[in-house]
Amino acid sequence: MRLDTLAAFIGLSFAATGSQAGILYSFTKAPPEAEFVGAYGEEISYWHTSYDTDGLLSLDVAFAGNDVSDDGFWVVLNNGGNPNGVARSLAVLYGDVRNSLVQAYLYEGDERDRSWDDPGNLLQSFEGALTLNGPSGYSFTLDVADLNSRADFGANWRGAQFREQLGIWFHPYMTAEFTYGLSGAIESVNQFEDGYYDTAAENTQFEQPGEVPAPAALGLLGLGLAGLGAVRGRRRQGAGSRLNLGFRFLARDGYRLSPV
Repeated sequence: MRLDTLAAFIGLSFAATGSQAGILYSFTKAPPEAEFVGAYGEEISYWHTSYDTDGLLSLDVAFAGNDVSDDGFWVVLNNGGNPNGVARSLAVLYGDVRNSLVQAYLYEGDERDRSWDDPGNLLQSFEGALTLNGPSGYSFTLDVADLNSRADFGANWRGAQFREQLGIWFHPYMTAEFTYGLSGAIESVNQFEDGYYDTAAENTQFEQPGEVPAPAALGLLGLGLAGLGAVRGRRRQGAGSRLNLGFRFLARDGYRLSPV
């Protein structure tokens, strides 16, 4: 095998097996900045949301009260603009804290918080997704990669994601009670009161981790180096000579190739 061909093989092996983490965008507000209004005038004391372009969406919210009376919500997250009137482009997430359930629906811009009225708008359910964080907050992390990559709503479909700028349209419910139909879609939402945290075009923080070779790439590197050694050995010893190609990996030596 020619050296240039083998070198190209090694390069392609790393390109194919290396894992590139997605870019992580995040936005946080905490005291003393936090003065958002929750349900029934209760203040939202902490907010953090993040989106990894591999498809992980996270939200963490805390209220200033002593208990989570805000036990339901709907939220739309986008790249900054007010989504009111923008239909069939975004997903709206409904959170049922009592049942630890988050459901994604097709956001009907003119319906605002009533996109669940049409059971056919249900796009995906995330069971067991909500976690109570102490007496006054909750959080979730959702894998929305499939949701965001849907092609049946056209080129303007964004789902639930954001990048350098973030728009938040978060409405918590107080003492919410969700009922569900046979299909699993929301049938009704009864709440005592609701609040809001709506903000547009917030700048996010982002980080892009470097590429980390997958373990398989190390094995391919070993094969490639063994092949290079064989080629060079043949050149030194002649066509009729033999070369021992046995190698082992020594973990304590940092994956250094060592003759058997």
